Amino acid sequence: MIWNRLGRPARFLMVATAVACWIPCVPEAAAGMPLPQVPPAPPSPTATAVGSSIRLTWTAPTWSNQSFPITGYEIEIFTSASPDWRDLETNTGKTDTEYLHANPPQNTIVWYRVAAITAGGTGDHSGQSNQVETTGSTRPGTPGAPRNLTAVAVGTAINLDWDEPFPTPGKTISGYQVNVSTNRGVNFAFLTNTTATEYRHEGLSVGATRHYRVRALYSDGDLGPAAYANATTVATAMPGAPQNLRATAAGPTVINLAWSPPAWRGTSAINDYQVRVSADLGASWGLPQTTNQTSFHHTGLAAGTTRHYEVRARNASGPGPWTSVVSATTSTGTPPGPPRALTATAVSSSAIDLSWSPPGSGGSSAIVGYRIERSSTRTGGWGEIEDDTGNTRTTYRDTGLAPNTTYYYRVSAINSFATGGPSNVDDATTEPDVPNAPGRLTAQARGISVIELDWRAPSSSGTSRVTGYQIQSSNRRTGGWRDLVDDTGDTRTTYPDTALAPSTTRYYRVAAISDAGTSAWSNIAHATTDDLTVPGAPTSLTVVPNGLTGSTELRLTWRPPANTGGSPITGYSIQWSPSARGPWRFLVPGPTGTATTYVDEGLAPNTTRYYRVRALNAQGQGNPSTAVRGTTDAARPDRPRNLRERGAGPDSIILNWDAPASNGGTPITGYTIRRSGSKDGPWMPIVPNTGSTATTYTNTGLQPATFYWYQVAAINRVGTGDWSFEAGMTTHPEAPDAPTGLTARPVGTSRIDLSWSAPRNTGGAPILAYRIDASDDGGGTWQTIRRHPASAGTRFSDLNLQPATTRRYRVAAINTAGTGPFSNTARATTEATVPGTPRSLDAEADGTSRIELSWREPTSDGGSRITGYRIEVSEDGGTRWDDLVANTRNTRTTYAHTGLEP
Repeated sequence: MIWNRLGRPARFLMVATAVACWIPCVPEAAAGMPLPQVPPAPPSPTATAVGSSIRLTWTAPTWSNQSFPITGYEIEIFTSASPDWRDLETNTGKTDTEYLHANPPQNTIVWYRVAAITAGGTGDHSGQSNQVETTGSTRPGTPGAPRNLTAVAVGTAINLDWDEPFPTPGKTISGYQVNVSTNRGVNFAFLTNTTATEYRHEGLSVGATRHYRVRALYSDGDLGPAAYANATTVATAMPGAPQNLRATAAGPTVINLAWSPPAWRGTSAINDYQVRVSADLGASWGLPQTTNQTSFHHTGLAAGTTRHYEVRARNASGPGPWTSVVSATTSTGTPPGPPRALTATAVSSSAIDLSWSPPGSGGSSAIVGYRIERSSTRTGGWGEIEDDTGNTRTTYRDTGLAPNTTYYYRVSAINSFATGGPSNVDDATTEPDVPNAPGRLTAQARGISVIELDWRAPSSSGTSRVTGYQIQSSNRRTGGWRDLVDDTGDTRTTYPDTALAPSTTRYYRVAAISDAGTSAWSNIAHATTDDLTVPGAPTSLTVVPNGLTGSTELRLTWRPPANTGGSPITGYSIQWSPSARGPWRFLVPGPTGTATTYVDEGLAPNTTRYYRVRALNAQGQGNPSTAVRGTTDAARPDRPRNLRERGAGPDSIILNWDAPASNGGTPITGYTIRRSGSKDGPWMPIVPNTGSTATTYTNTGLQPATFYWYQVAAINRVGTGDWSFEAGMTTHPEAPDAPTGLTARPVGTSRIDLSWSAPRNTGGAPILAYRIDASDDGGGTWQTIRRHPASAGTRFSDLNLQPATTRRYRVAAINTAGTGPFSNTARATTEATVPGTPRSLDAEADGTSRIELSWREPTSDGGSRITGYRIEVSEDGGTRWDDLVANTRNTRTTYAHTGLEP
């Protein structure tokens, strides 16, 4: 793919055009021109504040494709107040891996990222740098981006993790929106909303690269600035295949291999690479050879020899896959001779300049470049720092070196056939590295005669530790510098300049000192000592409830002002206001003495007041401190008032009361109620908390006709207040329970005696009488035979009954509340007797041998059904009687006496 700086749509169009022209017209191998390639992303840069500027440093990406060397870097910036990344430098135009951002935006937080540029286009962006809070910044008033966003591939999933943005006044985070891009962040699609600060993106394919954007969602609907990160999924813990393997003949006896590291290094760092060679198109392979470089020189070949190669990477988990096979054929011809008169000269603590003369013989073709090698010893361990410079210049600067270190160099010339032998070896030692300049020097007046200096230690101490600091001062910003201290002799980063006159202005600069030398000067800072004036504002004012009396008192404490105005503090004035905007009233108008505490007394619970304090000296009254709010503690509520009750039946009492005169400064949330059978207790809680502000309660489940005492206390968030005064009430009585054990016993032929037991529960009132009901039809109908006699006895006799009379009985108790339920039923039958005399007996002869008898039944059957009649006859006029029929065994009232003589 080809990349340019015309913008994303233009890039896509150029890819289509390039494919349409290059592929059909001139194949890559025939043209001898490799397709343009872009480098991978550099590691995340480091951002460091240097005075009012920010210095970026980073490491170049691993990139050995000299056909498309890195020519510059794109630098982008992101701030906590911006919605997206924006260009800081579209192309630095140089290969330096550091950059000074001289005028960063103020009062904000910034991040940076970089991308390498080649002739093939711009590569992937690095991860974001550490955040830097610019000089003089405060917490931003607008929402910031989520912090420390990372994307880490775990197999075919990518884990996102971030920290919440810095708090923004008036803003409440409700969640986060996560977006994903598959095209380097050109377009983002919605992925999810979450309230967590992490997310796992699953279900991706192996080797899938995803770019992510995370923004905070706020409860008012705002969407904050974004943080960015990207990652590529992996299949295993082993590394992937090396990339861009190339085999190039370097003359008649050498084939050079070069490659790029795998896109996936696995779960641990790459240890080395294995290279194997085949002479028969891969039918058989030689033993692998190992190198820790991304290049390999196959030497000792014959001219015109073709060899085939493949490479794989290894880490602690094992080897990855082999690359595709590449081939090259050694050329015929002669290599150039060795370069002459190589010299190495140190030019700084991190750079050495090399220069040499061309070889005496260029070989069979023109020299096209040089190979440059470096070693830490003169006799071996050579490593390439340039496998081919690609030009005929005979100078080279080796940068990024360690200070105070000796390096050895040799150079070989390259023509189109081969690389010649090495030059002479020369060495140089880098200069010792002095410390970096101290950072963020500040000067602060401390009264009328002292200016206090403060600075940051150098970000790097170089090759030797910092042993002290040189401090200079001047009456003007430029020139006139003189040593205030030529060497402090210690590593403290503060220094007081004393014995100055009031209203004196001084400029300062500081340099670090080590055994390697003295650093560059820090930034310049200045300050002016105070004039005799009113004091500054007191600081650190706090207002809190005053201990055990915190419901009615607030304690104020503060610190004296940093600037006394040049004369002693004589006291403080204190003002208060019901709001932060005033109006302000004097609580203490005049000096309080030099004490820095004060107690405001006699306040109501849960009272909020704002306070500010001014310092006084001989010149007058200074500015007020920052206004601070204080609130007295809430107290328990007062006792409820006017507790009263009324009976609501035999088992209920209704309570009513009035709310306390004071709720203790916080709303009443409920009431607790307790009950006792005695005014003096003991008390039993019946409702721990009503959970309501209602001032009525019905106590149920009580005993009838029973006296109860009650007390009520109010509850707020502080606790339970005092109990109300007692109030008592008796429940109403209720009708008694049913009598028990009712029995009925006959006494003779006309009387039945009843007896029973009184109810176990009299309903709370004495039994006055009993109601007695009787039934002659087995309980179908009942009649009251005694209703309200003035007796509570449990016996009764039912008199004047007929013999053999059966009756059922039931009894109910009566008290002042009414008549209770009936008892069980009881049954009894009076004794039976003989029937009465038949009536109206009549005898009438019916012929000469028959007499017809007839009679009427007795008026009483004696309590039992008549079953027959006895008939007697007398033949002597009634002196002697004989049974005619002992028992007719029927109830007919006629009989025929037959068989008589005329």
